[in-house]
Amino acid sequence: MELNLELVNLICSVVVQNLIIGTLLIATPKRSPYRFLAIPILIWNASRFVRPLEFSVYIQTNTVGMLTVSVITAINVLLINPLDERDLAREMPTTFFRSGHFYYVFEILSFTRGIKTPRQVKNLPAQPAFYDRYGGKIPVGRYLLRQLAIMSWQFLVIDIVQTLRRQMELESGFKEIEYEVSLEKWIERAFTNNITWFLVGRAVIDCSFRLSSIVFVSLGLDEPSNWLPQFGRMKDAYTLRNFWG
Repeated sequence: MELNLELVNLICSVVVQNLIIGTLLIATPKRSPYRFLAIPILIWNASRFVRPLEFSVYIQTNTVGMLTVSVITAINVLLINPLDERDLAREMPTTFFRSGHFYYVFEILSFTRGIKTPRQVKNLPAQPAFYDRYGGKIPVGRYLLRQLAIMSWQFLVIDIVQTLRRQMELESGFKEIEYEVSLEKWIERAFTNNITWFLVGRAVIDCSFRLSSIVFVSLGLDEPSNWLPQFGRMKDAYTLRNFWG
């Protein structure tokens, strides 16, 4: 199996970028010039991968998305609403080691909704009604089983769509998008793209979220109650206000 150097480069860039942001949060004061100097470097690092890459579109979309979101989050926590080590210590008072602070910074960069922190965003959907029968304590086993079941069919949808896409690319005559086509063809394309966004796009985003929740909850690093759903009802998720919330 040949090693994909582009994929290795991308993964290393994600790790290094998060380490840079974490170090600045922990080791520098809120108005340190190093924070301002780091932002252009982070933007440049993320921009290197905004191009077609030679591996899975799903992996590329999620990993480049992580880079982009971490840049936006860095601008927020380093400059706009700056945090430093004292702020982190107040939010996690039982942790005295720098390694614990680095882990918490990783959570800040990965889970930008800030659940149960002063930074928690508005309009977060509540836990599904399925868990109401358990009161305030969600059983870990039930939670993991439900997440695995939903993630499995989402991954199946993504895999089917990606397989169909590859087959289209292999068809003879499929080289590039044609722009001089009939109105009916444009309507067909618009309908297809909207279906892809509303269904497949949601599955891609939500599948990654559920995978992360399974890892953190199964390892005992977090509780199910801290993993509010990524999406609520369909009609709420696809309004501009609730989408960004």
